[in-house]
Amino acid sequence: MNVNNCEASDQAIDIRYRATIIGITLPLIALVLLLSIGHYVVWQDLIRSWSTGSDTVITSTQLQSLLAWQLIYYVVLLLAIGATALLAQRLLRQKFIIPVQQIVRFLQQACNQQSPNPPPLPERWKATMAIIAQCFQAHQTALQQLQAGEAFKRAVVDSSILAVIAMNQQGKIIEINHAAEHIFGFQAEQMLGQDLADKIIPERYRAAHRAGLQRHLLTGQAKAIGINLELNALHANGLEFPIELTIFVTPIDGGVSYTAFIADHTLRRQAEEQVAQQREALVQSEKLSSMGALLAGVAHELNNPLAILMGRAALLEEKAKDSAVQADAERIRIAAERCGRIVKTFLSMARQKPVERKWSSLNDVAMGAADLLNYSLRSSGIKLTMVLDEALPNVEIDADKIGQVLVNLIINAQQALSSITKNRQLRIQTGIHNNFQFLQLIDNGLGVPEIIKERIFEPFFTTKVEGIGTGIGLSVSRAILREHGGELVLEASAVGASFLMTLPLQEPKYKIRFQRTANQTREIQHEGTVLIVDDEHEVALVLAEVLGSAGYDVYIANSGNDALLWLASNHCDLLFSDVRMPDMDGITLWKKLQKNYPNLIKHMAFITGDTLSTSIAPLIAETGLPYLEKPFSPEDVLQLAARIELG
Repeated sequence: MNVNNCEASDQAIDIRYRATIIGITLPLIALVLLLSIGHYVVWQDLIRSWSTGSDTVITSTQLQSLLAWQLIYYVVLLLAIGATALLAQRLLRQKFIIPVQQIVRFLQQACNQQSPNPPPLPERWKATMAIIAQCFQAHQTALQQLQAGEAFKRAVVDSSILAVIAMNQQGKIIEINHAAEHIFGFQAEQMLGQDLADKIIPERYRAAHRAGLQRHLLTGQAKAIGINLELNALHANGLEFPIELTIFVTPIDGGVSYTAFIADHTLRRQAEEQVAQQREALVQSEKLSSMGALLAGVAHELNNPLAILMGRAALLEEKAKDSAVQADAERIRIAAERCGRIVKTFLSMARQKPVERKWSSLNDVAMGAADLLNYSLRSSGIKLTMVLDEALPNVEIDADKIGQVLVNLIINAQQALSSITKNRQLRIQTGIHNNFQFLQLIDNGLGVPEIIKERIFEPFFTTKVEGIGTGIGLSVSRAILREHGGELVLEASAVGASFLMTLPLQEPKYKIRFQRTANQTREIQHEGTVLIVDDEHEVALVLAEVLGSAGYDVYIANSGNDALLWLASNHCDLLFSDVRMPDMDGITLWKKLQKNYPNLIKHMAFITGDTLSTSIAPLIAETGLPYLEKPFSPEDVLQLAARIELG
């Protein structure tokens, strides 16, 4: 209330008390006037009667004088009444009106929070003023507390991370905070006054919502009040998303209002799905790890005879003069190599080891993956066609990791082809384009829907049913290719799906190829002495013949102790040692050589068929020495020898 309002209130009080005085005085004056007029009329009649009925003669002047004295009484009475009224007005103003005006002005200023001083009032008004000021101060304090409480609640609601939406008995939205605008995608003006069900409740829930509202209004019973509910809500874009809400009822203006506190659980739901997928991936990893651990126990015994079979078949193919025998030896070698690839591919899928890049052939990786899954593809009615570029050079890669990528792509294609009933085709092709070598995998399935092509490489995105896939295969596969400087992409394809793997071309540090020719010649003839330490005599003999045919002088020791005895009186340029041996294993031999023959360490390599073992792999890594993994081909042996020679 401003100053003009205060002045208007003072004028109103003045008008009221003046009207009161006038309202009391005027009737009294009117009464006196009426009495005086009546008295005058009576006297006129009396004088008239006396004048006609009496012998005494009274003059007009005498009559007027007599009447005037009678009227003086009334005049005096009127003056007394007027003076009394003026005096009463003055006293009323000084003793009542002015104090009341001062009190009113004080209250008005206090209402405007001007903190006025109490007015100077007569003594009799001070007690009243004290009571009024005390009551008003208490009222002001309570009002300020109420306003502060309301402001605090409003601030809490507005800054809450929960959406807060209030609804009246008619189901209309009457209040909404900023979080609700953000969560539901509406502006406040778009929601206030609107039917809540039509705005944020999916259509399938609306009938139940309205029925529950009517039931609560009629009976006071409700199933959803005061409990946490998890359901879906409707966003402004028309999509549903998960929420958790709690509803409370508040009495207001003789009725009730309903306030909902809502949390958006979209991120939590996504996190839960990712955790579930990661858990599934972990379970699958544990299965592979357990399978690998089981296979590790027999890998050494399995790889030794495979190494003998592959080596002997390759040597027999070289030595054979008869073309039929040579062809049979070639078939044996090819079958043995296939067995070796299957074992290696399976081990690479199950083993847990750090990235290790070696010069490997992308064709060999493709053949290993195909050999591993060939039976599964055939039983699914899928015809696999492989078009491999024989001129494809070796590339420095972690063949195990690249093999995992290809196996994953083949399995995905197999699952995609299950959606068609006949003529299931899968094609794997390798080649060179620009500065990259590539592997292309094409199936004739239904292909990848356009709407998800941009998402298939996202982690944990999958279109497979629960329990079939985790959604991490393609994202991990692309990451592996990018670690190698390559790429994995989904190509445009008229039919089915086409995935393209690329790897950069590299120039190898050394190049030795084992030539299987009739005259048994090789590109390079070597000189030097090689010591082979292996308790498997047949494996040692295969190594000795391969290295011997390349020009080396080869000696064999059946144990670590025998090797130390031989070295005490002989010199060697290369030393190949098996890791697991009965009396002294290869790691112990390496430690002995470090102490007694330190210059020989850099010319040493391990031979093992047990790199999967958690007890062997870390020890080999600790030595930092190269190793030859069983089963091996003659090319593998000569390449390892070349690596050691070149340092």
